[in-house]
Amino acid sequence: MNPQITKLASTLSLIGFLTACGGGGGGGGGNADNGGEAPLQPAAPLASIQFPTPQSLTNQTSVIVRGTAQDPDGSTITGVFVNGIEVQSDDGFATWQVTVPVRLGTNTLTVETEDATGNIDPAAASVDIRGHTLPLISGANENTMSVDTANNRALMVDNNHDAILAFDLASGERTVLASPRGLDNFINLEPVGSGEALDFSSQLNFDSDAQRALVLEPLNNTFTLRGIVEVDLNTGERSVFYNPNQGSGPQIDRIRSFVFDRANNRLLALDGFSRNLRLMEVNLANLERRVIRGFETVPSDALALNTDNQLLMTGEINQKTVLYSVNLSTGDRELISGMDTDNTLVGNGPEFENPASIKVDDNNRALMMDQVLKKIVLVNLDNGDRTILEGTGVDFIVPVGADFFGAQHAIVIDRDIESLIVVDLISGDRSLLTNNAIGTGVRFNRPHTLADLGDNRALVTDSTSGRLFEVDLTNGDRELVLDNPGELNLQAMALDKPNNRGFFINNTENDPKLVEFNLSTKALRVISSAAIGSGPTLIAPEDIAFSPVSNRVFVIDSEARSLLVIDITTGNRSIISDDSNSGPAFDFPLSFVINRSETTAFVGDEGALMAVDLATGDRTLVSGIDFTTGDQIGASGLFDITAMILDETNNRIFTGSEEAEFTIVDLTTGEQTAVPSDFSGLGFSTIKDLIIDTENQRAFVLDSSKRAIFALDLVTGSRVLVSWSDFNRF
Repeated sequence: MNPQITKLASTLSLIGFLTACGGGGGGGGGNADNGGEAPLQPAAPLASIQFPTPQSLTNQTSVIVRGTAQDPDGSTITGVFVNGIEVQSDDGFATWQVTVPVRLGTNTLTVETEDATGNIDPAAASVDIRGHTLPLISGANENTMSVDTANNRALMVDNNHDAILAFDLASGERTVLASPRGLDNFINLEPVGSGEALDFSSQLNFDSDAQRALVLEPLNNTFTLRGIVEVDLNTGERSVFYNPNQGSGPQIDRIRSFVFDRANNRLLALDGFSRNLRLMEVNLANLERRVIRGFETVPSDALALNTDNQLLMTGEINQKTVLYSVNLSTGDRELISGMDTDNTLVGNGPEFENPASIKVDDNNRALMMDQVLKKIVLVNLDNGDRTILEGTGVDFIVPVGADFFGAQHAIVIDRDIESLIVVDLISGDRSLLTNNAIGTGVRFNRPHTLADLGDNRALVTDSTSGRLFEVDLTNGDRELVLDNPGELNLQAMALDKPNNRGFFINNTENDPKLVEFNLSTKALRVISSAAIGSGPTLIAPEDIAFSPVSNRVFVIDSEARSLLVIDITTGNRSIISDDSNSGPAFDFPLSFVINRSETTAFVGDEGALMAVDLATGDRTLVSGIDFTTGDQIGASGLFDITAMILDETNNRIFTGSEEAEFTIVDLTTGEQTAVPSDFSGLGFSTIKDLIIDTENQRAFVLDSSKRAIFALDLVTGSRVLVSWSDFNRF
């Protein structure tokens, strides 16, 4: 059994992982007892990979591989190699590391060992790491995606990347079609194409016949002049397709959206500002402009041409959103679907709210992505019937566009999800585009707490989705344990593994409750709330800890600026430490840990780590700044500490913060040491919780903003993704 480190703050009993399930798979091995029938044959050295984990993902072209080796016969180890590259070691290969190239796709890292007697194991240990282009999508706007059916790909303009991207709908692979700079470390190292910038692009129209994209873009480096830029999808070259300052007719004020009518060689543009909108036609042969009709307002800027070459757009009747077709010769509108002025409903089915995009297919259907409903609405253009797709799978967050992908599927782009989403138009089921994840299962939404179950498994609470996940840390697979959206807002969590139960804060409707969770039956029981138990009401509980010493749950409350304890039998709450106690005052405490003997709590506050005497409630400064007295111990960089692990054996605390800082604090001196960084790999954004694997000298880090679990090498600072479905932002 490995050395034990305990975090009672979320009751992560950080027992070092068993060697059998710790580092990467080991090979080689000794010989079984053969009863003296034949002499034992010497064995090659054994090896273990401590970093990276058995399956992981990186966006870098190299990774630092670190591990151990030993010879079962005591022979001198003469060589250790990873994928043919000799490792570095200063202790006879007892520990070693080496930098190995990573290519796009899956890379198997294989360790070969050799000893002085000539014994060789060509596959003593191995792990898999996938090279991946990240971020995939980071700046999606309304109507910025179209499907190129002939080439089985989706095209989109990414504002943050300033690029036109293509996603292979079979493999999920991303290709940069146009960009003023390189976007990743693998196949898109250099700019693609030249010409006009793609700084603030919106609205992508795909012209399949000419293999070009037309995008709405500010011209001449000014926001006041919005024109249309043509992008050659084969070369990435960019040029002005239409400048509103050219041509004759009514002046265009501000193009909001447009469609390209190839059959009639014209642009149809929605122009103007609120209460003064116009649908305009631009003849591309002579650049003459005319107003087709005016509007006071429209619910959305979405436009589309139907199979009869009429324009589809949204309108408003009696404060209800409807779908119109516009006769482009006369400007007359015809209600296609929705509530008419006489309250007659055209078409059956639920009504629209705010469609962000409209696409039409050859089956005379309109595909509308409704941002308020967060649903796809299919409209039969023959009778106006509306069908809202339900289904299961990835939840939309901020959907901004959708397009048909064949007759039975659609591709959706979401501003807050980095991967494209594939939707089955029959069942409504939703899934992320293939190969853009590590680990299978439902995606994280806003993960909050990470708790160690042992055997390379962890529990993750997800605050906004009401879900509890079990995660396999060897391959990243995510399995739902609880799925109660709307009923649960799971936040801080602590485990009592000997009694096969957990505790978490459920904070629905701003009414925090302490809930007990049976790990076997999944039964839930409210232990303490405003209605159960006496004592101070929980206001903003940030972190909890279960103590097996006293069979109680401790809570830190940031708004009440207090450390409380809850009797899990009665639900009664009492204060351990608040403003009435002596020592540095609590300001905004977010996390804490309790030692095994339950005598001291270490609390992370604004700029400080302080120790709380659990008998008296008095506080002392351990590290950071006491803003009341100005006293300082160690550095002053301990802010927004959201994750803490207590290593009593080495008298230190590992901390992670909302500012993405990972620091080790010496509890004797108060000195702070930043975990080394190799300045490569994936950066943290908002660290919410930690697990420390002491056997392999690595940490598992839960990042809520990136909706991911990372593995962090505590020796080299290298980082890889262990479980991830998509990033909110990179």
